[in-house]
Order: sequence, then C-alpha cells, then structure tokens
Amino acid sequence: MNRKEYQKNYRETHKGERKEYLHENREHINANRRDYYKRNKDKINKINKEYYKKNKAQAKDKRLRNDYGITSAEYDKMLEHQKGVCAICGEVKGSNQYGKTSLAVDHNHTTKKVRGLLCSCCNTALGLLSVDEKGISNLQNAIYYLGRNNENFRHPDRRSPD
Repeated sequence: MNRKEYQKNYRETHKGERKEYLHENREHINANRRDYYKRNKDKINKINKEYYKKNKAQAKDKRLRNDYGITSAEYDKMLEHQKGVCAICGEVKGSNQYGKTSLAVDHNHTTKKVRGLLCSCCNTALGLLSVDEKGISNLQNAIYYLGRNNENFRHPDRRSPD
C-alpha cells in the first residue's frame, strides 16, 4: 500500500474520531486559527490575492453560488436578458467596492430568491428603504411625495377627480 492509499484509508477509518475531536475542541481550534491569522495576516492576504488573480472566474462563481445560489452562467444569462443594464433605471451607475462598474445581484433577504441585477445606486436605495411591507409603502409614499408638485403626476392608488 502506497502513502496516498494509506492516508485515504486512515482518514476513512478514523473519520468519526476526527469529527468528535473537532466538535469537542472547536473553541480551542478557532482561537488558534484566529491567533495564527493575527500573526500572519499580511502573508495570508498576499496568498489570497495571488490566488484570486489567478482564479477570478472560479472565485466569482463560488461567491455567486455561496451568496445567491446562482452560477456565473446564470448571472450572465440575467445580464443578457437585462441587456447589460440595471433592472430599475436602465443604466449602469456607480461602482462596486473595487472601483469596477458592475451590476449587483438583488435578492430577497428572507427567501434568498434572486430578483434581478441592479446598479449600485438602485441597489443601495432599495437596501436603505428595506423591502418589507413598510419599505414598499415608504417607496410608494416617496414616489407620491416627489410627484405631487408635478401637475402631470397621478398617484396610482388615488383616483383623479373627474
């Protein structure tokens, strides 16, 4: 039996013991990991940046899958369906935290359902208003507030006097 086979066999036969050890010593292990990170923060960040530069597509796909449950292909399909622009304003405004212009994945934080792609301005605006029932009411009130001095504006819930 070669070394790889031995290691694989050992892991399989001692899987339960390892799981139990990790569970019983979780706090100690995590404390050691935090301590190691503090001591080696620059080294770890440098390694992570190098990995990201070499594997941008994989990193993006992993982030999309973990955060929103979609793949890069699904994101690209949504982007194509929206013709590369924000689902609300029809533009691409603002930039992300890295200074790149891209569309954010808008999703319901409760159900995790993806709704569409938004520019950073519209995404921030929705986030500030929140999306619960009160947030939707606030958005409707804001529309009414902004349009009430415009004689061509009519609130969708209010009938115009005939």
